[in-house]
Amino acid sequence: MDAADDTILLHLRKTDSAQTASGLALNLEKLSYGQILDRLKVLEKYRFIKPVKWGYYELTEAGRAYLDGEIFEHPIESNTIDEDTSNPSQLALSDFVLEDEPDLNALEKGIDEARETIDHQIQSLNDMDSKAAKILRLNVLLFGLILTAISIAPQTDGLRLEDFNSDFLVIGLLFLFVSTTFAALTYTASEYLPGVQPADLDTITDENFTEHELHIVLTNSYSDWIQFNNETNIRNTPLSTATTLSLIAGITYLAIGVFDSIEELPAPEPVWLVHLLLIGLVIWADLPKQIARWWHVSFWGRKIAFCKEKLRNQFF
Repeated sequence: MDAADDTILLHLRKTDSAQTASGLALNLEKLSYGQILDRLKVLEKYRFIKPVKWGYYELTEAGRAYLDGEIFEHPIESNTIDEDTSNPSQLALSDFVLEDEPDLNALEKGIDEARETIDHQIQSLNDMDSKAAKILRLNVLLFGLILTAISIAPQTDGLRLEDFNSDFLVIGLLFLFVSTTFAALTYTASEYLPGVQPADLDTITDENFTEHELHIVLTNSYSDWIQFNNETNIRNTPLSTATTLSLIAGITYLAIGVFDSIEELPAPEPVWLVHLLLIGLVIWADLPKQIARWWHVSFWGRKIAFCKEKLRNQFF
């Protein structure tokens, strides 16, 4: 076993996190970058480490078993495996080395499916952005029309600004403002990962991935990208829904306010019916569940869930 192998494995166990070759070179001053890169390839071949994403490696079960003395000392560069039959409780390296590699065709199929998923996610986020931008422009236009009406009302016979003092007008304007705010947040919050970046291509060159290694890294990376985009979608969905619902409520209350100012509402029953219809629309649009899903991926939602799980494990 090369001394450099022990040094690398011990550092990976100490940090308990995935590391890059350059990161290892910074922390392990006695080993050069090229030497670390060479040993990582050998350690990966013998399943002591595994690639998890672009250029990052982490310790495997076999690596931990070797450090704990559960795998026999062996010439790692050799194709032969020495086993100490006097200690049958120990694991043989062959228990790990001879595992089958993931099928290359299966990896390629999985990558193709993942690419389609990411394309669908990006299209969904772009659709939300497009809708938010249109509603934002519509709200600006409505505010412009309202300001124009206010400016010309004093010049019109039979109309006075004092007549338009309905509370429903104020409520409608507030909903339009809320809709405009949510539209801007939706449009600016759509951060997503489209796939391989220029830095990733540099990593492929620097790390000298084989075709099989590249497919494994791509599979793990696509999993991270899909998860990230999914969380972005979860965060944006309630914003997009609230934008549309606020616009509908704003226009509805403005219309009621104008009618109330000119004709006066004959009875409160129609207004209560509008309230109930808008509440029903919120429930039908699934906004409460969307907010619940958003809370689960939010920082404080995850923090509270972590604390609950920790308390549950400690006391139950």
